[in-house]
Amino acid sequence: MCGICGYVSRKRIEDSILCVMRDSMTHRGPNDAGIWNRDYSNGYIGLAHRRLSIFDLTELGHRK
Repeated sequence: MCGICGYVSRKRIEDSILCVMRDSMTHRGPNDAGIWNRDYSNGYIGLAHRRLSIFDLTELGHRK
């Protein structure tokens, strides 16, 4: 089972806090992780994920 978390805010949240949010659900996916942040005119969006590899355990299962 994979996991996704994130925020929408008028204030930017540090990447380290987004990583803490993401890593609090390591049990949802210990095989891979990532974060994504974007600045917009009205605020900020940050997303993070944990990935559980079921079918493809190689690096080919990770898309960039």
